[in-house]
Amino acid sequence: MSGPDDSPAVFIDACVLAGALKRHLVLSLAEAGLIFPRWSEKVLFETGHAHARIVSNEAGRDGAGEAARIVTALEAAFPEAMVPVEMSETVQLPARRLPDPDDAHVMRAAAASGAAFILTENMKDFPRKVLSPMGLYARPTAELLGSELSRRPDDTRAALMTAADRLRLTPGRFAVALQRAQLGGVARRLGL
Repeated sequence: MSGPDDSPAVFIDACVLAGALKRHLVLSLAEAGLIFPRWSEKVLFETGHAHARIVSNEAGRDGAGEAARIVTALEAAFPEAMVPVEMSETVQLPARRLPDPDDAHVMRAAAASGAAFILTENMKDFPRKVLSPMGLYARPTAELLGSELSRRPDDTRAALMTAADRLRLTPGRFAVALQRAQLGGVARRLGL
């Protein structure tokens, strides 16, 4: 499924939404209309849980409170992104199973939402041979950002720089953050 200007619907896995940098980068693409985000209640629950775990050892951080605010903000900013459980439950799974059966909810919700692909950093958890019968595949964030920089460089650059501004990252700090997030190719393409 695509939107105007061939912008794809993208089912976003919790591992992408849990960390601030990738969440802001991807959702800035969504705000610019370059992608249409999709997720499920379970993905948002996992997002909150993962975020709370990420910040649990940092002094002065309220992981549970931050997680609740992140999930609430995601729901408010993109109400159309939520894939209803009832829709997901109607999707028949292929004969081949995912390496982790607990990830079946992602595959079901992605298929039910008409997503073009699943955006995840856990590529090994979503093998092509399992997803392809459902018309799906998995892509990591670096690949999505690189692809959008090739297809629509000006709009994508503006969206990514908006994310950096929201995170209060100077160009130098943004480049370092991208390197740490294994998005060094994106930093180079942005000229940082």
